[in-house]
Amino acid sequence: MIDDERWMQVALEQARLAAAMGEVPVGAVIVRDGIEIARAGNRTVHDRDATAHAETLVIREAGTSLGQWRRGHGRLGRRPAPAPAIESSSGSARWSVR
Repeated sequence: MIDDERWMQVALEQARLAAAMGEVPVGAVIVRDGIEIARAGNRTVHDRDATAHAETLVIREAGTSLGQWRRGHGRLGRRPAPAPAIESSSGSARWSVR
């Protein structure tokens, strides 16, 4: 539980950074085996990209970092709670959502 709280704080910090940039305050982090793989905040306004949600960005970054689109075991933490579409893409990439 303490480790989950730690990573949720990382997601919250990303949300705060997104808010400071005028974005909807959402942040996400992907963790596997206690190691951070990716973190991001929303960038839809900044990037002028409707798909630049925090969760999508971390899934993309994790795929690039790990060299594969199906990541195996790991968790995606997001604050506030994820939307159904994000849960679907996270599931396809095999990340469990917290």
